[in-house]
Amino acid sequence: MARSRSTPAGSQPATGSQPAHSIPAAVRGAPAGDDLFDALGDDGSATVKEKGKKAERPEVPLPPAVVEAFKRFVGSKVLAEIVLKRAENSEAEVDRAVFDLWQESLWKYKSQPTNPALKLDKDGQPGKRDMEALFQVQDRFTKNNIHMPEPAEGETIQAATVRLLTEMGVPKEQAEAFLANEVEMRPVKSLRAFNELLFGHQEGKDFKEATDEEKAVAKKIMGFVQNELTPEERKLVLVTTPQVTVKKGVIGRVPVYAKALDHVKAIFRVFSPVHFVGKAKLGLNDTPAEKVERLKGIAGDIIGNSDV
Repeated sequence: MARSRSTPAGSQPATGSQPAHSIPAAVRGAPAGDDLFDALGDDGSATVKEKGKKAERPEVPLPPAVVEAFKRFVGSKVLAEIVLKRAENSEAEVDRAVFDLWQESLWKYKSQPTNPALKLDKDGQPGKRDMEALFQVQDRFTKNNIHMPEPAEGETIQAATVRLLTEMGVPKEQAEAFLANEVEMRPVKSLRAFNELLFGHQEGKDFKEATDEEKAVAKKIMGFVQNELTPEERKLVLVTTPQVTVKKGVIGRVPVYAKALDHVKAIFRVFSPVHFVGKAKLGLNDTPAEKVERLKGIAGDIIGNSDV
């Protein structure tokens, strides 16, 4: 996976096709400036939202001085979201391919490769540099890049991780040695999210409603004092999660725990270092005018292509 720069999945940019909200009677003709927001204040007469319906938002007339700025903002914001999605998808594709090559080099030479530059020449002009970027692998393993398995009942997180690695083809002896020497795991007690206890939680695509016992504990947590909960109730509140730390310098030692390239890739699928493509440059031999024209062409291609 590329660097953890996740954006909310499924978010859609606003478009001109979305229906405009009507202006409540109390706001129509409201004066500009501070008085406008006084008119939007809660005077106790607000309509109660019907269940299942979205409440209408009041409209604020834009001051004439910022109308053009608003137009620039909306246009550039919508375009930026499309462009960023294209960049994220394209970076992920390049990152996967180059990370595979990087792992092959690690396995071949048994030492961490130097982060490479990625370069392209102008079409039909060999030797005339046009684009470049850097591929970076960092000696960091963040929470989002460590993909721990769910232990079976009565199974430790260490045993579950060994099981996962062996299922992915890593010999059991190598998997056990890697975890023992390179990864620190310890259980950490914490409180479950209050909303989970009161309402429920997501399990895959299904929402599991909170049990009566969970809801009862949630009500006590509102005025939570540790000694007020019985041991049975604490079991509903306290959860144990593994705190996993990968030792520094492990990247260059991964081949020690592998007998084949596939074993290296399996370990990195579970314990993935931060890696990404960045510092992109375009038109290294273009004039400023040529670069502007190319950027216009790229923007036009992105806007006219639904497959970002």
